[in-house]
Amino acid sequence: MNLLWNAAKFTQAGGSVSVAVEFQGEVVAIRIRDTGIGISPEMLPRVWDLFTQADRAVDQPAGGLGVELTLARRLVELHGGRLEAHSEGIGKGAEFVVTLRFNRQRNFPFFEVSRLRLWKAQRGSDQR
Repeated sequence: MNLLWNAAKFTQAGGSVSVAVEFQGEVVAIRIRDTGIGISPEMLPRVWDLFTQADRAVDQPAGGLGVELTLARRLVELHGGRLEAHSEGIGKGAEFVVTLRFNRQRNFPFFEVSRLRLWKAQRGSDQR
């Protein structure tokens, strides 16, 4: 949930946030992608460090305490998964990918698609 919240918080009005789920054998990948402010190449490896925040311009939203991404990654790892961050740089959005082992028979036998688009939202200028 925190990843969705961050994607919405750092995407300007008129931008978009999408969530996609991909099944690949016994692995499920959940991709949260936004068209927001992005992450600089220098900052990308440090987003997982506790209490770390990127410098923000005056018109950018206030960040949190620098704890949320550290906690999210650790929770995913405790479930045997992986959390990755990708961005082509400032102003080019970001993508966070949660990868977990998945037993289709035990967990969700009704999913028969290889890629399921769950949610896509367009943010209007009247939303914040």
